[in-house]
Amino acid sequence: MWANTSLSWNGLRILRQRLWADLAGKADSKDPTRIIRPEGEALATLINAAVRLSRHEAMVLGLDAPAKNEIVASVVGRTLDYEELGAQWDRLTPQGQIS
Repeated sequence: MWANTSLSWNGLRILRQRLWADLAGKADSKDPTRIIRPEGEALATLINAAVRLSRHEAMVLGLDAPAKNEIVASVVGRTLDYEELGAQWDRLTPQGQIS
């Protein structure tokens, strides 16, 4: 199903693991109890990669799709106002609410 994506699911998983491992830092070679965390340009690059990866995953999974309200607004020309719909429902007679 996802064969057309540029990265396979396994590739995304591995990339995500590497990215978070790099963001967590690496052990100091001289003092293994000390963690060296990325700073400056390296940190900015890692954060940018995390954002791009998240966007890619959202696109592949369809999580960046427009909301139902946005689709209705593009077709009808206005967004749904749930308070207005509730008021219209309340104005209906009990017989009109059934049918």
